[in-house]
Amino acid sequence: DLLWVSMVTLWGHSAYSFYKFYNLDIKKVLSDKLMKRISILLGSAATFSLAAGYVGEFSTAVMALSTTVLGIAHFYTMEIDYKYVLQVRPFAYLPFPLAAFVLYNLMNG
Repeated sequence: DLLWVSMVTLWGHSAYSFYKFYNLDIKKVLSDKLMKRISILLGSAATFSLAAGYVGEFSTAVMALSTTVLGIAHFYTMEIDYKYVLQVRPFAYLPFPLAAFVLYNLMNG
């Protein structure tokens, strides 16, 4: 099931990031810059929304809308620098038009 694979992938991403960037130390997370902590909260909320949709607590539309918006917000806030400039390679801008496409189709389809 695609939804299950998506959740497992996000759990792997979360575990790897917690290991790679914070050495499995919650104190390092709590002492990181405010924008990074906000980003982690946004990503966690997106993961929760996906799980809530999987178990039937959210409708498919609510799950798709919330995970898309929260996931894009997580990506943006994690990748901006101290001047609030997005520091990614050009191809990494692709999630933004893809998210717009998803949201457009949710509202019109």
